[in-house]
Amino acid sequence: MREDVQPTASNMHLISYSVELEQLAEEWLAHCDHRKPDSKMFPQYKGVGQILTIQHTENLTFEDTYYYLRAQKDYYDFENNECEDYCGDYEQVSNTL
Repeated sequence: MREDVQPTASNMHLISYSVELEQLAEEWLAHCDHRKPDSKMFPQYKGVGQILTIQHTENLTFEDTYYYLRAQKDYYDFENNECEDYCGDYEQVSNTL
């Protein structure tokens, strides 16, 4: 996702799976709320980034999510650090990696 970006990717972090984050995601999904949780009302989500999408498929794959995020890269202007269209999820992921 960070290939061919300017400035070039540096200080990349390894990603590891978190059962705790999986449980938080499942808890939030049980709310059936498309908004991100307010960390003042739900302090367990403080500092937790989320990408929430509404999909019309039962079997959303990792690849589907990757291409959803990758498509947002086209809207991000690295030089001015702004989006021409929605690219907030791409910003969140690319700034974290």
